[in-house]
This record gives sequence, structure tokens and C-alpha cells, in this order.
Amino acid sequence: MSATGPILITGGTGKIGHVLVRHFLDRGRTVIATSRSAEKLAALAAEMPSAREKLISLPIDLAKAGGAERLAERLDAMRLF
Repeated sequence: MSATGPILITGGTGKIGHVLVRHFLDRGRTVIATSRSAEKLAALAAEMPSAREKLISLPIDLAKAGGAERLAERLDAMRLF
């Protein structure tokens, strides 16, 4: 079986997260990247303009109370899964 759904990468602007985002985008996958910093997410998207339609950026701080719940609500509203 081949996975085809979107990939969720929390901390998508960190060192490992950045590499994972690029890896999956290079393979044509849709990537949902989260980060505490909207500015860093914008910079990440600017690095990969050809993947603009495949990169979904969500500025959410998962370390804050309610962060995970907000992420779940946003993902549910997107109806990607």
C-alpha cells in the first residue's frame, strides 16, 4: 500500500523539520508544516516557490496550553484526512 495523504510535520522550520519538509515536497507530497513563527514559515515557503501549492503552513505553538486542540480543529476544518 502506498501512502498518499498529506504529511504533518510539527516544528517544520527547525533543523530536522526543515529537512523533512523539503524531503516530502521534493517527492510531490502535500506537507502541513507547523511552527511557532509565522515569519519562519513564510521564509520556508519562499525557499520552495515551486512547491507553493503543496505546502500548507500553520503558525501554532504546540507547547502552549490548547495548542494541540487548535491544531486538531484547524486540521479537521481542512478536511484533508
